[in-house]
Amino acid sequence: MSSNKFDYYLYQDFSNANYTSNCDLRYVSRNLLNRGVEEAQFRYMLSDGQQAEAYKRLKLTLLKVIDGLDTMITEDGAIIYRYRHILRQALVYARYLIAIEREETASQFEMLEARLRNPRGRYLSEWKRVA
Repeated sequence: MSSNKFDYYLYQDFSNANYTSNCDLRYVSRNLLNRGVEEAQFRYMLSDGQQAEAYKRLKLTLLKVIDGLDTMITEDGAIIYRYRHILRQALVYARYLIAIEREETASQFEMLEARLRNPRGRYLSEWKRVA
């Protein structure tokens, strides 16, 4: 697999990832809230009982906020005052969900890299304990 054709585009997108100040607020909010919805759905599928129901309600709450974004944010990108708290709280939930996903992904990459370095199957944390 030749990575040369991917390297340039990945590097370009990665270097531009921090420059979102000129983006449409509705687009950015919708993007982040959708990522939160995806993680809430995933957590719902992994969980059971009250925890699963909490993630399901969180997903539905985020979806309601997404549906109302056009009402909450004006054409020029201003957030209507009475909706600020709702949008802020939804974005806090989305941030937590995205943080969970990012930490889990980093941990999974670490485990896979350790397995690739040592195919006998010990995790990196197990090697640290042995050493």
